[in-house]
Amino acid sequence: MKVHELVARFAKAGESAKPMDASREILESLRGQVEAIENLLGYISGTGGNAGQVFYRSPQVTLLKVCFPVGRRTPPHNHGTWATILQLS
Repeated sequence: MKVHELVARFAKAGESAKPMDASREILESLRGQVEAIENLLGYISGTGGNAGQVFYRSPQVTLLKVCFPVGRRTPPHNHGTWATILQLS
């Protein structure tokens, strides 16, 4: 899979009647492909605030790669919208 293929899948999910369910299906289909996804997104830094994390944005969906240093904690917070998270490592 290439980045544009992953983006296309989530973009289509964002336009569906039930985007949360469609996104969940995509994430479930990626189960067991952690190494491939990490390699796929390897050139995206995932650091530097939203500007450095966003690799796709449309009115329906935004895709980010976020890299946290070991030991970093994020307190519970609200983004004002739903989100799905794929934790790679």
